[in-house]
Amino acid sequence: MSNGSAPRSGSIPSPARYGFSDAVRAEEQLRAIGWWSDSGPSEEAGIAALSRAPDPDLALHSMDRLREALGDGWPELAAELGGNARFRGGLLGVLGTSTAFGDHLAANPHDWRRLKVLETESDRGVDDCTAEILAAVCGDEGTLTGSAAVSALRASYRGLLLEIAAKDLASAVEPEVEAFPFDQVAEALSDAAVAALRAALVVAVRVLEFPLTAGRIDGSAPGIGVWLGAAGIVALLGTAALAGRTR
Repeated sequence: MSNGSAPRSGSIPSPARYGFSDAVRAEEQLRAIGWWSDSGPSEEAGIAALSRAPDPDLALHSMDRLREALGDGWPELAAELGGNARFRGGLLGVLGTSTAFGDHLAANPHDWRRLKVLETESDRGVDDCTAEILAAVCGDEGTLTGSAAVSALRASYRGLLLEIAAKDLASAVEPEVEAFPFDQVAEALSDAAVAALRAALVVAVRVLEFPLTAGRIDGSAPGIGVWLGAAGIVALLGTAALAGRTR
């Protein structure tokens, strides 16, 4: 069965040379993203970066999925990959590290734009992260609840993690890129986690509040559901503290 690839001459390198375990599949995917031709590699910088990814096969497979998800939007991303080493290192770094990030970008393909400007210093604090996640779960039509809230919160949180991971991994894939300091990586991860907990608390309180205060006048004080939510949180914290003492 033909795989769509041209017969290889002795002078044309195989994708296996760049660390791909399945050369046939890799060539098909490289051709699909425009990085391989009948004469071999057509985007040397990109393929070299792929070879330095933690898992070149995973990075290439996930990027091909992203290409399919973007459709007509792929050329814009391809141009950014070809001309921005920090962006290329960050994207290929996350795609070659985690299937979860690959799944996230396949489901939310336009999130690649989060990585267009990757600075070496953290430029967002916990309040900014909280505002971003809250915007995802508290839309114009009210606060999401149930599985919709969980999905929106998860997607927004993973988007923040995507940015942090890309900053951290960019220099591993593109060595000339300045490394992101470890203490700032830790701080950014902490801020994202706190932001997610804050947003989850808002959703939980709204879920409890709604059935008990459905008739409350708009703009009036929070109803009893808020206090039930607070009591639940105190109980959880107390249980956690007690568990810690009994270890």
